Amino acid sequence: MNRAAIEALARARHLRKIRPHPVRAKRLWMKAEKDIGTARHLVGIDADRAHECAYDAVFKSVLAILCLLGYRIAPVRQRVTGVEVLRAAIADPSRHSLVDSFEDMREKRNEVAYEAGEASETEAGQAID
Repeated sequence: MNRAAIEALARARHLRKIRPHPVRAKRLWMKAEKDIGTARHLVGIDADRAHECAYDAVFKSVLAILCLLGYRIAPVRQRVTGVEVLRAAIADPSRHSLVDSFEDMREKRNEVAYEAGEASETEAGQAID
């Protein structure tokens, strides 16, 4: 965990300091697990929704991490800040390809949600994995 990066996001007002909340973090984690299960169920039925559920699962996991650390994402740039938090949470730079995948998921989610794009079954399956 790159605490300095998290603190920099807080100084830039992308994160707000809160009291650490392990119970809320656990609930978020449980919702993330539920979202992954939903994504797996939907992948052959509705790839767009499966992709969105997989993306939401990762985002809720990021929120759970922040909850444990005593932060929450500020209302502006929430989804971009989520990517930045995940990059800070993964201390090993050789694993940052996972963050790049999350960024790709975020961009695809926006394309589907705001530009009437579509996620393929392959994209949905990759998002779940």
